[in-house]
Parts: sequence; structure tokens; C-alpha cells
Amino acid sequence: MKNNSILGKYKDGDGFFHRLNPVTKILSALIISIYSIVSSELDFFYIMTTILLLGIIFSNIDLKDFLLGIKPIFYIFIWTLLFQLFLTKTGPILFQWKMITIHQGSLSNSLLTLLRFFILIGVASILTLSTAPIELTHGLEDFFSPLKKIKLPVAEIALILSISLRFIPIFFEEADRIKNAQASKGWDINDLGFTDKIKFYANMLIPLISSAMIRSEELANAMEIKGYSLNNKKTRFNEYYFKKRDFIFLFFIILIPFFYSLILFQ
Repeated sequence: MKNNSILGKYKDGDGFFHRLNPVTKILSALIISIYSIVSSELDFFYIMTTILLLGIIFSNIDLKDFLLGIKPIFYIFIWTLLFQLFLTKTGPILFQWKMITIHQGSLSNSLLTLLRFFILIGVASILTLSTAPIELTHGLEDFFSPLKKIKLPVAEIALILSISLRFIPIFFEEADRIKNAQASKGWDINDLGFTDKIKFYANMLIPLISSAMIRSEELANAMEIKGYSLNNKKTRFNEYYFKKRDFIFLFFIILIPFFYSLILFQ
């Protein structure tokens, strides 16, 4: 089974986002995520979703591959949508059948939550797809560098965050491997009912956690063998500088709410 997940993977290229400073991409992703969490206007999310899709196109990412990449978390979308749709009781009733009642407010909240998840995951995907692992680590270290003044271990935090992001596709690949192993023994998940599927995925947690512990230990041993240390003073093969396109892009991201306000009041 082919793993289509793109979250946490890097795709080599020469698109617009690939040429941006890593700090610019991290800061932009953080700003857009804050916008998505704080905002509660559907029109604003329509604009943000459009900008995100345009960003995917400009970063030379196949839209079909992107949609296939978020397929593993599709069930989270569905569950969130159903919870919001049937448990929120605000606004006039749009549909009613026996015990099932759908209100206008629940429909709006469901769509709002769906778009919010889509934007957050999309922004994270574009960040990891357009930023090489070493660039991401250096970018995170530069982003958190002001915290060095209060004696926080910035290098350790950057390394942990970078490795954590890169472990996401490994989890998906390991889950596929376990499903294939079970299918070879006659446990085809497609033939299971809804309740049995939940039990199947629950039983996958223990081997997944065990595999993650083994892989993390192997990574730690490999880094130790190569003499990697965060305490030693290190130099970089590439230095990252802010260029004109970085300032223009950040300026555009910061002004998104102002553009939305101008459109709203016209």
C-alpha cells in the first residue's frame, strides 16, 4: 500500500516557497494559524482557503497529491463535522427527522471547523514540503533565538520540533506496514465492520508506539556515533538572509485581515 501522506515530507523544488527564508515560512505559518484559530467569520475562511490553494499551486505542489496527502486525517474531519453538526443547537432548524435535528448555527460551525482544520494542516504541509530538514532546524533555531537571553535551550527545542515533524510520515508508513502484515494473515480491514475497524486501529497503537521507540533509539545512537553534540559551537554550510521577497510576503500575510475588512465594508 502506497503511503500518500505529505505531512512532514520534503519535496525538492525551486518554487516560490522553496526560495523563502525558513524563518519567513515559520513566522507566516504561525501568523496564519493564529488567524485561523481566532477568527470565526466564514467569509474570512473562504478567503484564507483560496489563498492556501493559490499557495499550493505557486509552490509547485500537485493539488491532487495534496488532497491525497490529507486523506489519512480525513476521518478526523468527518468526526469533527458530525459532532458540530448534531450537537450544536443554535439558530433556526433547517432539517428535522425523528431524533435528528440540524440547525443553521450547527451547519455554520461545522463548515467553520472543517475549513479551520484544512487551513492549519495545509499550512503545515506547505511548510514541510518546501523546507528541507536542515533548513527547518536552522529556521526554528533562528526563530527561537531571542529566548537564549533567558537561558532557554533553543538548539534542543529546534531539534526536537524538527525531528517530531519528520516522524509524522514515518508513523503513517509504519501504520501501512502493520495493516499490510495483518492483511497478509487474512485480516483485511476493508471487510471489517465499523466497530471492528475501531478495535483494529486501537490494537495498532501498541506496535506503533513500540516501533517509534525503537526508531528514536536508533536515531539517538546514530547521532551519538557521529559525534553530534548541541554543546559544541557549530558553523553552517548555508547562511540564510532576509531578502526583498521575504519582506513583501510577510507584509502581505500581516495585512490579510485588513484586506478582508476593506472587502467587508465595501
